[in-house]
Amino acid sequence: AHEADPDVEGQVFGLFGNGQMVGQQSLGALAGGLLATVLSPATSMGLLVAASVLVTVSLNAGLRRSRRSLANV
Repeated sequence: AHEADPDVEGQVFGLFGNGQMVGQQSLGALAGGLLATVLSPATSMGLLVAASVLVTVSLNAGLRRSRRSLANV
């Protein structure tokens, strides 16, 4: 990305970010499938939902602090 032309640098970073999201989503699907083979599908979905809520709640405080600091600028 550092070697990209400055005119297209934003597009390069956008493509890079999308590639990372696709990779992370596929790993999440793989982990969910593996979990469902060991446990019941309902239990697996419940655990994945709980993990998702836990991550969302833990990130919420940091996002609020970020929003406040941007408002003070």
